[in-house]
Amino acid sequence: IDSSMKNGLPPAELRDRIVARAGGNPFFIEESIRALVDSGAIARDDKGDWVLRERAAALDVPATLHAVVAARIDRLPPLAKECIQLASVIGQRFGDRVLRAAGGERLADAVDILIAADLVVEGAPGERREGRFRFKHAVTQEVAYNTLLVRRRTELHRRVALSIEDVLANEIRDFYPALAHHYLLGEVPDKAAVYSWRAAQRAMNIHAHVEALRFAEQAAELYEKLGDVDRAVEAMYLVGRVRRYQGDGDAALAAYERARILLESRPEPDRSRIASVYAHIAELATRWDVKHPDLDGVIVRGLALVGEEPSPARVRLLAARAFAPRKLARATDADWEDALRTAEEALGIAEELGLLREVSLCLDAVGYAYRALGKFREAYAANQRRIPIAQSLQDSDELIDAHNMVSATAVVLGNLDEAMEHAKVAGEIAQSTEKPRLGGYALAVAAGARLLAGDFNGAVATVNDSPC
Repeated sequence: IDSSMKNGLPPAELRDRIVARAGGNPFFIEESIRALVDSGAIARDDKGDWVLRERAAALDVPATLHAVVAARIDRLPPLAKECIQLASVIGQRFGDRVLRAAGGERLADAVDILIAADLVVEGAPGERREGRFRFKHAVTQEVAYNTLLVRRRTELHRRVALSIEDVLANEIRDFYPALAHHYLLGEVPDKAAVYSWRAAQRAMNIHAHVEALRFAEQAAELYEKLGDVDRAVEAMYLVGRVRRYQGDGDAALAAYERARILLESRPEPDRSRIASVYAHIAELATRWDVKHPDLDGVIVRGLALVGEEPSPARVRLLAARAFAPRKLARATDADWEDALRTAEEALGIAEELGLLREVSLCLDAVGYAYRALGKFREAYAANQRRIPIAQSLQDSDELIDAHNMVSATAVVLGNLDEAMEHAKVAGEIAQSTEKPRLGGYALAVAAGARLLAGDFNGAVATVNDSPC
């Protein structure tokens, strides 16, 4: 309190009342004092000392921090109050250009009053990418936002979104999340869906999976409400992928099942689209070990939908069938011989159609069957073929898995240095792309290879130094 009142001490009774209300919160103390000064309840005398304009017991020290901030906002000049409300809609950080486009020149100039009142501050040059100004405290933005009627908030969110599109058109990719937010709260669902989907895709490109998941789920929900089944399903596929990356197989499966139900609910269901969903479910359950109560039924129904014509869905369903013996309690050599034939059939179709990702998938199935049959050199060769394919696709998922499988077979073949090198590469890619499950497998193989090489300390260091 003494620090906030600069060059003067408050009366002891007043200080005790503020401390009792603030509960030790420095911001509450600071804002309470500012509120009392702004109201004229305390002021400096001719000597510069703080004096009370009325008895301390009669002073109104608000009971909550929100009440303190609200009182300060209420005492702002009308234009400054309108400015802080608009700024609160824009966000914790807000730029001059958007503020002027949405509110006009006179309103935007009132930001100087907010700065003088210490409610808003200018960011340092390095902080200004997201906006020249920011609220000094998050609670100030929250309180200012809550002073707006719901209808007015909705209108301002729409105005802010239009202003961002107008004045930030050349850098709009950086503002997809903000546009999705403003159009959602501005009750413009079609534009909210478009920008949510763009924000999800952009987040995936930089491996920001948490953000990608949030916006993909939002896009899926919006597109579903708008009746745009195709785009809703596309968004659900992305949700499924990210959930799998995060190791949440059940949530991934739920996303694909939701997509299937949507597609099947159409008056004239598209058999090939439904088969594609079955293929995704089957791959999730076989290749990535997610439990499904009726895996065989999924594969059978999917293959019945695609028929005998070569297609990506047929390839993925056959590959899933080739992986299926992994789910058996005791798979026999005969099971794996059948699996190998199925995987090679799928590989032939994928190569005929030029489907590189599916080629890598099928080579994985071929390699797995060879490993189960004890033919490790053949398994090693199949997975080595996957690496340049995954590199050309820039598919980190396939690339990590390919390096992991090469590493695992290299261990069995006694090529421990090579095994450690491939595991290292897989771990580095998994770390940079935020795929902890695949990174964990690489870590286990690398540590095992070091143990087999007699390097116990190296194995321990591999585990301790890994971020996965």
